[in-house]
Amino acid sequence: MAQIKHLEQMVAESQATVEKMREDFRIAEIDRQARQAEAEEERQARAIEREAYIEKMRSEIRKNERDSKYAMWIPIVVSLISSMTAIFVAVAVSSK
Repeated sequence: MAQIKHLEQMVAESQATVEKMREDFRIAEIDRQARQAEAEEERQARAIEREAYIEKMRSEIRKNERDSKYAMWIPIVVSLISSMTAIFVAVAVSSK
C-alpha cells in the first residue's frame, strides 16, 4: 500500500512537472511571437523611413533639375540684356 501511495505521489509530481514545462513552453512561445512581431514592426518602420528618404531625394533631384534648367538661361538672358543695352546706348549716342 505504501508503494502505491509512493507511486501515486511520483505520478502526481511528474504530472505537475509536465504541466509546469508546458506552461513554460507556452510563455516562451508567446515571448518568441512578441519578439518576432516587434522585429517585423521595426523592419516595416525602417522600410517606410527608407521609402520616405528615397522619395525626398527624388524630389530634391527633380527640384535641382528644374532649377538647373532655369539657371542655364540666366547668363544668356543677362548677356542678351547687356547686348541690347549696349545697342540702345550706341543708337542713342549715334543719333545725337
